[in-house]
Amino acid sequence: MRHVARAVPAALLVLVTAAVAAAATLAVGDALPAITLADQHDVSGTIGPEVRIVVLTRDMAAGDVVKDGFAGMDQAALDLRGAVYVADIDGMPSMIASMFAIPKMRDRSYRILLDRDGAATRDVPYAEGRPTVLFVESGKITRVAQPANGDELRQLLQPQPQP
Repeated sequence: MRHVARAVPAALLVLVTAAVAAAATLAVGDALPAITLADQHDVSGTIGPEVRIVVLTRDMAAGDVVKDGFAGMDQAALDLRGAVYVADIDGMPSMIASMFAIPKMRDRSYRILLDRDGAATRDVPYAEGRPTVLFVESGKITRVAQPANGDELRQLLQPQPQP
């Protein structure tokens, strides 16, 4: 009986935590909060009102999709699209991040904002192995996509004609 009494509060805590986490996920129509993070060169960058596309990765497979999708692009190409790339590296061991991953990121021709503790991007929806692409207009999320490969990501990043 004592084991049941201990298990019930633990089960309730798991359910409440899951419900809060699900409720906090950003969705179409939500305002995109301003986020300030350091990039791979330790230079601060802000996701502000001028941003129209946010690309987020949380795992290596999703990072590979972005690397393939961004092939041939530089920072000017991302700026033209109003796009910002954010990598949540919270799950990466800090020694691996500092000795290998971040130095490799410095070789990229575009900026990567780094969410080192996962706090800034925790509310962004995510699918394992796929980047999340948030489309933003006037500070509100208008569309969420999770491309499976670099070609799909490149299609999503094509400049859209202005009305």
